[in-house]
Amino acid sequence: MDDRSVDRHPARVLVVAAMPEEFEAVTAEVAGTRTAVGPFRAHQGEQVSIVESGIGPANAAAATATALAVAGPFDVAVSAGVGGAFPTSHLEAGRLVVATEIVAGDFGIEEGSAFRDAHELEWVAVAFRHDEALVRAAVDHAGAVPGPIVTVSAMSDSVQRVARFTGRRPPALAEGMEGLGVALAAARWGVANGELRAICNVVGHNDLSRWSMEEALGALAAGLRATLGALSANR
Repeated sequence: MDDRSVDRHPARVLVVAAMPEEFEAVTAEVAGTRTAVGPFRAHQGEQVSIVESGIGPANAAAATATALAVAGPFDVAVSAGVGGAFPTSHLEAGRLVVATEIVAGDFGIEEGSAFRDAHELEWVAVAFRHDEALVRAAVDHAGAVPGPIVTVSAMSDSVQRVARFTGRRPPALAEGMEGLGVALAAARWGVANGELRAICNVVGHNDLSRWSMEEALGALAAGLRATLGALSANR
């Protein structure tokens, strides 16, 4: 018998948070010690490692790859942060979204009004493996709304770009700036990925002074705690 078939262990989860505010919010919910993973600030819990990556998909990919290389093995890598809700989603500030699909929002080729993303162009050489247990845990225990989350390098503003994301099937619910980077790095290591976003603004409303950051950060911390607790119990 393959020994791996009877190996039962709590899930080891890597959480990647971009901004210092996100890192502080989620680490406050996880018992552990402050440390570093390569050049990245980190927090080590019993079965959870949290790394502060910096903003954007490139930073997220670098931090994820570093953590997987030097602090692994991990069962799943999760991008966790605040995000914007597309107007058609009708999601209010503080709602939690869990990704069922990570969409490459501006990684591809623009062809007039059309856009071919990196997946369609086969620029992504590895298949993403979403952690279905994470999605179920977030929905059932944290009240998360499941659906596609778009990764962008620049926050969306134009009507045309928003329409492209909401006009796809299924329509995107929210956008963030790190999910694709985490997923790409995780896929290279054969690790499942996930993404959790707490809504802080409506996409297109990019005046940061009007964002509901405190509410979103509180929802992110509570939602991640509930999700990780359920994930650990069910593995």
